Amino acid sequence: MNSTAAASVRPYPHNGVALKQHCAVLGSPIAHSLSPVLHRAAYQRLDLPNWDYIRHDVHADDLVSFIASLDSTWAGLSLTMPLKKVVMPLGKASDRWSHTLKVANTAVLSWDAPNGTEPRISLYNTDVEGIVKALEHAELGSDAKVRSNRSDLHDAVVIGSGNTAASAIAACCTLGVGHVDIIARNEAAKQGLRQLCATLSMTSTTWSLTQMPRNISDRRYIISTLPAHAADSLAQAWISENIRLNASVLDVVYKPRPSIFVETCAQLGAVVITGEEMLIYQAIPQVALMTRTKQVDMPADLDMSMRMAVQEAIK
Repeated sequence: MNSTAAASVRPYPHNGVALKQHCAVLGSPIAHSLSPVLHRAAYQRLDLPNWDYIRHDVHADDLVSFIASLDSTWAGLSLTMPLKKVVMPLGKASDRWSHTLKVANTAVLSWDAPNGTEPRISLYNTDVEGIVKALEHAELGSDAKVRSNRSDLHDAVVIGSGNTAASAIAACCTLGVGHVDIIARNEAAKQGLRQLCATLSMTSTTWSLTQMPRNISDRRYIISTLPAHAADSLAQAWISENIRLNASVLDVVYKPRPSIFVETCAQLGAVVITGEEMLIYQAIPQVALMTRTKQVDMPADLDMSMRMAVQEAIK
């Protein structure tokens, strides 16, 4: 594929020469973000030489002024902590999950207003798709016996209570989950996630990190949204109780890689997915949205190009 699809929409010509198109990931802290690696790999595979993607350390109080400082060469922004909720009043929720969860990780900037000095901001949540595709990809890659063992399993475990946990619950809904066990410390946040489950027509039960469900061998998905090492003790408790896992286990942490949580779950029989897989699959729709390229028109091996780039960056 070449850059025709994207360039025909946003060329911003200047004396016959296409201007550089800018995108970035915003948050604080941000130095650890792998988003530039992923997006630049995608631009290379899509033959978009005029596109660039960088990091900017932006605090919640500075988001409005940062956006006000941009010009019409800016096409899109990725948002991470602490900006996924802060950005919502600044744009229009433009897909199901940004509207339902009130959380967005993607802002697409359009400069078609008459004065052209302020962007129209369309907001999206691609984290949900990232989790769904990471789990589906892992299941497709597992052997036939493993897939057969899971055919009658329809429940999930979500560990954590923040924005990513809400996206994980939305992903469970997309995957046809009927019941979610929510394991977290924050009582108020747990109740909010229970309400989300009810809104999405799923039942739920809440647990603490020390009082967890004892029999989870019938869970199809286990998703940890906790920071690095925070879920390690949970998996080690499952080891001590000789629990067998039939689930696909996703840990959104990508450093250290693999995490102790993932390694322990693998010992218990799970198919495990490390955090960079979610990053890849949430970045692909981001790239499509920001470059105005239809996902179906993207190369089928785009995920492989991005995977190779990120693995090289974190090895």
